[in-house]
Amino acid sequence: MLLYIGIDDTDYPEGGCTTWTSQLLAQIIKEAGAEIVERRLVRLWPFAPRRTRGNGAVCLVINTKNPSSIIQSVKFWFNSFIEELKLQDLGKHARPGLVILDKQNTDLPYWKAVRNEVRFCNIEHHL
Repeated sequence: MLLYIGIDDTDYPEGGCTTWTSQLLAQIIKEAGAEIVERRLVRLWPFAPRRTRGNGAVCLVINTKNPSSIIQSVKFWFNSFIEELKLQDLGKHARPGLVILDKQNTDLPYWKAVRNEVRFCNIEHHL
C-alpha cells in the first residue's frame, strides 16, 4: 500500500531544515519496515507573508504492507520531534505540520498551495 507523508515548516531563525527533518523521518519509516519509493520537494506560494527560508515542503511516498504500524511510528516520532523543537525554537517560529494520505486523487490541493496562501487547518482523519 502506498502512503504519502508530507512535512513542512520545521525550520526557525536559529536552525532547523525541513529537508533534513524529512531525512530523519525517512529513517524512522525505513526502520519501521517501509520502503521510500519517492521523495518530492513541494514548492509553495512564494508570496506568503510568513514563509520558511526554502518555501517548500517535502512529501515522502512510501510503500508498506503494514500502514497502521507506519502511521503509529510516524505519529510517535512527530510528537517527540515537536517536544524537542519546543526546547530549541524559543521564539516559537516553526509551526510544523504533518500530513498522511493513503491515496492521491487529484493534484488540485498542490496547485492551490502553489498559487495561493493556504490558511492553517487542524484536521485529523484516521486511515
